[in-house]
Amino acid sequence: MYVVEYACDGKRFGMYETKEDAQKAVLANVEEAPEMKRSIFDFTLKEQETSWKDIKTFDDACTALGGCNNALVEGYYDALSMASDGVENAFIGLLGADTLAYIKLRIITAAINEGWEPKFTENEWRYYPWYYLFTEEEYSRFTEEKKQRCVLRACYNASAFGGLVCAYACVASTYSGTLVGARLAFESEEKAKHAGVYFKELWADFCFREAEKK
Repeated sequence: MYVVEYACDGKRFGMYETKEDAQKAVLANVEEAPEMKRSIFDFTLKEQETSWKDIKTFDDACTALGGCNNALVEGYYDALSMASDGVENAFIGLLGADTLAYIKLRIITAAINEGWEPKFTENEWRYYPWYYLFTEEEYSRFTEEKKQRCVLRACYNASAFGGLVCAYACVASTYSGTLVGARLAFESEEKAKHAGVYFKELWADFCFREAEKK
């Protein structure tokens, strides 16, 4: 991966799979916005040393996007500062764990996608983590590898409908609506599975935490 930044302030312009793609993006920006009076020397290009597979924590995701030079990361800190003086627990008490989880998942999704964004065109394939609820008995029959993908969280009223959550990758079709969180879409099944496994607690907060309180 190659990262293009603005030379004046170090803010990220974009991430690209090849050096040629990065150079083309810079040239296109210079040519399409002559009123900005930019030249290729107003940008810096460097190779990204880490892969999306190395993103396993929220801090990893923030670092991959360039920290506070990225609008999503900056938005996270601004939201914490304005709502709760920078304290996550206070933010959760005010706006809910699902809201904080969504703000974080936007950052994680962008970092893992490495510059890819859904266009929502007719033939575009998009992927997102998919979860199932299992009973404790079903969980006991899982392999150790499958147990690693589970969130040990149960509903207040234990029943056949409440229990453990397990992450899989699923396709977001062109008919996806807001109920399946299409904006948190991934470029590939492998990336969706990675996000579901390493950030399963955040996905559980986003999808299920508020429902558990009812």
